[in-house]
Amino acid sequence: MVATERSRSLNERKEALVIESDLNRLVLRLEVEHWRNSAERLDRTLTTARQVSRWLIPIASVIGLVTSKRKDGSKAGWLNRILHLVPALMQFRATAKPEK
Repeated sequence: MVATERSRSLNERKEALVIESDLNRLVLRLEVEHWRNSAERLDRTLTTARQVSRWLIPIASVIGLVTSKRKDGSKAGWLNRILHLVPALMQFRATAKPEK
C-alpha cells in the first residue's frame, strides 16, 4: 500500500516535471524567435543605412548649392557651383563600391 502510494506520488511528480519541461521549451523557442526577429530587423536597418549613406554627401552638396546664394545674388555663381560639382559626383560614383 505504501509502495503504491509512493509510486503514484512519484508518477505525479514526474508528470509535473514533464509538463514544466515542455513549458520551458516553449518559452525558450519564443525567446529564440524574438532574438532572431530582432537580428533580422537590425540587419534590414543597417542595410538601409548603408544604402542611404552612399548618397548623403552628394545630396548634402546639392542642397548646399541650391540653398546658398552669392553675396550679390547672381545666378551665374549658382550655375558655376553646379558645374564644379559634376566632376566630384562622377568621381564619387567611380570610387563608390557596388553593393553585393
